[in-house]
Amino acid sequence: MSADTSTARGGSAASWIISAVFLGAIAASWAWFHVGVKPREKSYVLRSREVVPGYKFKALPVGDQAIEILATTNLVNGVFEGAGEDRFIVFAADWAAKAQALLDAPRLN
Repeated sequence: MSADTSTARGGSAASWIISAVFLGAIAASWAWFHVGVKPREKSYVLRSREVVPGYKFKALPVGDQAIEILATTNLVNGVFEGAGEDRFIVFAADWAAKAQALLDAPRLN
């Protein structure tokens, strides 16, 4: 009668500990994303521009094949040249949310 009765009552202590750790991990995962998250007071929108004080913008063409691959015509590609050897090469593209299906579609060439 001195047999281990813990299995008869619902499992060993190790299985209870594993279950508790598992449930704790689930609770911690939920809390990571939901507790203490503050709504953003303001959002930022980044816009490209071709006029920067102290620099001259020189547009560089983008090939038709690259435009087709990028699936947009809203491109800015060029170089800002300043005094001396200051140069900043820039590329920006804008994709509309309604074009998402086009961007996800596999290309057959």
